[in-house]
Amino acid sequence: MKVFKLMLCVAAVSAMILPVRADDDEEGEDTRPYVSINKEDVVNKTDNKTANFRALIDRLNNDLVETGLYRVMSMEDAIKAVKKADQMSVVGDDGGGGTKITTPAFFVGMTITTYGVTTARSQNALTNVKIGTEVAKVELILKVVDARSAETIKSKNIDASAFGQLTGAAGNLREQVLQSAAKKACEKIVYELIKLTPFGILDVENGVVTLDVPGSLKIMGKPVQTGTQFVVSKLGKGKKSRRTGKVTRSETQVAVVSVTSVGEDSCTAKIVNGKIEPIGDDEDTQYDPYIVKINEGAAGTPPPPPPPEDNGAPF
Repeated sequence: MKVFKLMLCVAAVSAMILPVRADDDEEGEDTRPYVSINKEDVVNKTDNKTANFRALIDRLNNDLVETGLYRVMSMEDAIKAVKKADQMSVVGDDGGGGTKITTPAFFVGMTITTYGVTTARSQNALTNVKIGTEVAKVELILKVVDARSAETIKSKNIDASAFGQLTGAAGNLREQVLQSAAKKACEKIVYELIKLTPFGILDVENGVVTLDVPGSLKIMGKPVQTGTQFVVSKLGKGKKSRRTGKVTRSETQVAVVSVTSVGEDSCTAKIVNGKIEPIGDDEDTQYDPYIVKINEGAAGTPPPPPPPEDNGAPF
């Protein structure tokens, strides 16, 4: 299969990210998505044509690894991994001939329009002391590409800023505020990828739901904690479009759950509303038709990123 073979669209990606279950005594398949930052697709549209974005890319790589959700690798290694995953794909019974389950792979690109620091100077009328403020700004257009179909599945404007007061010697303040703005930008990029990455349900017992959500997961820089809410949806049957040939699956929300404890590889939660019922007779796969996503803006859950004009904060 070629690397850019047409893949299930984003609506169907959820079904493919769910973990492959295995016996308790043996390791299962690692089905975490592959993610690679395509450095050739990091386009410099800033006024400074010699700007170096290495620090931004390195920070983003580190933040992606720390989520525990992705296998982060170079473009070359990612392409090899996608080929291998295609050859070793798992076929699951969907009640009508089987559905090929393939590990997703995302290539991340960026068009950077602003990346730098400016100095705003003023003077205190009472003390006659000159005041300088270093203002850092990072603006970019995020692009997430399906590695198999080469189709852009996410495009998002990312805007982050930070500032610091010059009260004495400037030192490395300019670099500090720029890194602070870059950190905020990376948090927003990771957040967009997290929204593309549904989680699974490992088990439900006596009203306690075990979620395939690692304790290392951070949402906008804040770790998953007690009270963080997730939406649980049930996947419908795959349907193929005659026009595009893509297979999509409907998602029907069935419940909202709230985290009660956080573990290393999973979290437990209680059902706030709705119900989650087992499907089928196989205890190992009864909850595979369900997907779990962040409940944006819910109590105890970090809200969506604020508007750019509200994002600046003293360094």
